[in-house]
Amino acid sequence: MNLEAQILELLLHLRTLKAGQCPSHDNATTATGMAEAKTDIDDIWTEIREDLAVLGGEAAGRRDGI
Repeated sequence: MNLEAQILELLLHLRTLKAGQCPSHDNATTATGMAEAKTDIDDIWTEIREDLAVLGGEAAGRRDGI
């Protein structure tokens, strides 16, 4: 699964939890699930920032080499 699909899946899951559409979950379980989803999203954003920093460095290196 690509990164964009993971983010969209997490956002959908988070919205579902916020909307209370998970009747099998109690409030503690929902809060835990939301915390886990937020952590996952934060981790994904960290990966994106790191990837963009690497790409920026590669682009700068290519420009300098021209």
